[in-house]
This record gives sequence, structure tokens and C-alpha cells, in this order.
Amino acid sequence: MSKVILICGKTTYAKNIAKNVNAIILSVDELMLTLFGQHVGEKHDEMVEKTENYLYKKSMELISNGLNGKKE
Repeated sequence: MSKVILICGKTTYAKNIAKNVNAIILSVDELMLTLFGQHVGEKHDEMVEKTENYLYKKSMELISNGLNGKKE
């Protein structure tokens, strides 16, 4: 069965879990830095919220399609 584990602010912990259960990390910080760099300015909170919503929707799509990250 597929599942999503939500973890806030614990990158090392998340990496350990991902390694142990053959999972991927959908990181708000990683996506924000990739798309916007370090200087989002006054729109930071708005961009974080949009990024969180996007990643949540993507994680729900993965689950609804039965994907669990395991190689078959």
C-alpha cells in the first residue's frame, strides 16, 4: 500500500526514512530554491504556501495511482 509521510523541518530524519523505505522526498525548500533562488522577498510566505499545495496535490496523485517508489 502506498503512503505519504509528512515531516516538517527535519531534513536528516526525512533522508533516513527515505533511504530505509525506498521513498522520495518532496521538499518545499528544495523546490523553492530551485525555482526562485534565495531572494523571494515579500512574496516568500505566498510562494511557500503555493509550493506546499502543489507538492501535497502531487503526493495525493502518487497515492491515488498506487505508486510507492519501489522498482518493479
